[in-house]
Amino acid sequence: DDLDATAFYALALLGTAHEGRDFRIYMQAAAEAQKAFDQNPRHPGAAHYLIHSFDDPVHAPLGLPAARAYSKIAPAAAHALHMPSHIFVARGMWDDVVAMNEASWQASLDRADRKNLGVTARSFHALQWLAYGYLQQGRYADARRLMGIMTDDTERSDGARSARSYLARMRATHLVDTHDADAPLARLEVNTDGLSTSIKAVDRFADGFVALHAGARADAEAALAALRPLAAEEEMAAIMADELEALLLLDAGRGDEALVLLERAAATEDALPFDFGPPMPPLPAHEAYGEALLTLGRAAEAQQQFALALERTPRRARALLGLARAAAAAGDDATAHHAYTELRDAWHGADADLPALDEVRATTGSR
Repeated sequence: DDLDATAFYALALLGTAHEGRDFRIYMQAAAEAQKAFDQNPRHPGAAHYLIHSFDDPVHAPLGLPAARAYSKIAPAAAHALHMPSHIFVARGMWDDVVAMNEASWQASLDRADRKNLGVTARSFHALQWLAYGYLQQGRYADARRLMGIMTDDTERSDGARSARSYLARMRATHLVDTHDADAPLARLEVNTDGLSTSIKAVDRFADGFVALHAGARADAEAALAALRPLAAEEEMAAIMADELEALLLLDAGRGDEALVLLERAAATEDALPFDFGPPMPPLPAHEAYGEALLTLGRAAEAQQQFALALERTPRRARALLGLARAAAAAGDDATAHHAYTELRDAWHGADADLPALDEVRATTGSR
């Protein structure tokens, strides 16, 4: 009958999933947390651990009541304000993702000022998710502004590992989603010494990705050479290495070889447990596979890959755009119109000069 004990038991169950997301364990934890939540919908632990139990695209609809409740339970607590966005990202609810992480980021600033804490007391976690939300909304200018904050805070932190890790991930995500090879961010060097294999890998991948888009093939090949040893250490790094090598092969006109690597990358990603939040790798494998197939004129196959990508990253903007283009090229006008409409809705506040915005508006008949 002790709601705190019940909530902590749910958390303890989640802690036994040592190999990643085991749905059997996660649903056992959800059942326990739900008991406490049903008796007290304002119990912070119950809401928190329900969100963790349900923050994947399959179960996220079940987490919406807890997410809505937790958004109001502790309005001065940065992490409590951030947590509902675990459900909102898994549902592709970008306006809600942005609203919660704006509030979370501000709460962390207020706390740091109130307690006279250092720069690392700021919630870089909320800042990362907020930047991702802006990118999905087509608000690239706002996302660039946050990248400036993260860059400055990393310098002010005297190279704190947490700050450098977030900077590397945010930079990679920004470059992949915007394809902006001319931005100063493309030339930013992040010190990854002492950071995890996955962070080192995402930084090398970002270097190679942006170099290839800038036409600097030699630099992209150098990034791949630095990425390959990391691929031997970790599956996430292996996915990024296969993706980057495939992009280089595609650029060289060796499309069939590129597709072999992308198929392998997608299979590796599918075998990994689902992880919450902004995607890692920053270029999801099925999305990369779909883009390559579309480039090669294989629209129907590309459409299938984009549909698979959206199962893992619902309403992700670049995957929606790929699906719309592939479906249109394959003659599936209904799917194309639906995808373009979803993009139009997500981009209701997008930058006026956003690439593809005119394409989306022309297709959906909006202004």
